[in-house]
Amino acid sequence: MSGMTGGIGRATTVLNDYFRNCFGWKVYSIYAFEAKDDCVRAVNDGSIQLRLHDRLGMRRLAQNYVLATDFIRQNQIQIVIIQTSMDVVAKLRKALDRDNLHNVKIISVLHYSPGTDEFPISLSELKSSILQGKASAKNLLKGIVAPVYNALEHLATVKAYQNAYKYGDAVILLSDSYIPAYKEFAHLKDTKKLLAIPNCLPFEHTLTHEEIEAKGKTALVVGRMVDFPKRISLILKMWQTIEQNPIAKDWNLEIVGDGPDLETYKSLANKLGLLHCTFHGRRDPIDYYRHASLFFMTSEFEGFPMTLVEAQMMGCVPVAFDTFDSLKEVVTDKENGRIIPNNDTEKYVDTVIELMNSSDTRLKLVQNGLNNCQRYSQQTICNRWKSLIESLVVSR
Repeated sequence: MSGMTGGIGRATTVLNDYFRNCFGWKVYSIYAFEAKDDCVRAVNDGSIQLRLHDRLGMRRLAQNYVLATDFIRQNQIQIVIIQTSMDVVAKLRKALDRDNLHNVKIISVLHYSPGTDEFPISLSELKSSILQGKASAKNLLKGIVAPVYNALEHLATVKAYQNAYKYGDAVILLSDSYIPAYKEFAHLKDTKKLLAIPNCLPFEHTLTHEEIEAKGKTALVVGRMVDFPKRISLILKMWQTIEQNPIAKDWNLEIVGDGPDLETYKSLANKLGLLHCTFHGRRDPIDYYRHASLFFMTSEFEGFPMTLVEAQMMGCVPVAFDTFDSLKEVVTDKENGRIIPNNDTEKYVDTVIELMNSSDTRLKLVQNGLNNCQRYSQQTICNRWKSLIESLVVSR
């Protein structure tokens, strides 16, 4: 477990640390993949590496569930919080019941807006690769099986949502706005097990007025380097236009994060001839937030935009496309950030130039943002988790 592996990793690490250090609880971890060597790992009371998620049911994981229930029994674990795949809930519940661990409670967390955690084969992307002369036997095979695979992926996702609700004790969504969406997607009759608890800030740092005024002419991107759904290629293309404006001549674009499309982004930046754009790879973003004045987001969807809250807390003005319901819980346009109609890149560029040209506007938005983000403090959010967990333990 590491807070440097992305949004879910950061959210899980914060809960792990707060539960152990502030509540005095023992916390254990079952994880599928080892974090990279350069990642700082969270400290917990024990862990085991097991893959449990398999939405399409194509892997043989029965023995892994046996090992998982043994781990839960040996450590007298009372609550299991599933932070990744909803399909784990039903299989784990049945495995626990077979071992007479009926009192173990299961909470699942959906870190996406409901229905957006399907990952179908994109026929448009396959077509584009073929037109670019990048056709391969693997891509051609994907094109053939895509209609069947995508249908199965959708049905499996709906079933996973239904089973998480049926076999789990609570399903946590990151926004109240996602409760009706989950109900509709999973075809539920009620929502009594659905609760909204947003992620909390991964760090507790308050900027001084002097630190805010000392911020440089830097625009920042923090996220996983993968174009679906992050669409960072749009930022690079817009930055090419922004660089051509005299108002932006002293501004720099800093990009923090790692992922499969990082090298593609670097090549695109070179192709676009960007002069003031730097990729930093995987880093702790706090120092980059501290020095940045603007924060860019272009995601096609998000579950809960934690990086926007982080940006507000560190005195950055967020600029984001209007692509997911929970955005407006964090950003109010022209009050503590800017919201741009989806895909309106011209409006996005014009808004960025306006912000670059007015330190007074930036300062006003920053002050409002600092007030807004306090409701996502670790104490506030973790106490909500504490209330939920204690209510489930009492109901055993």
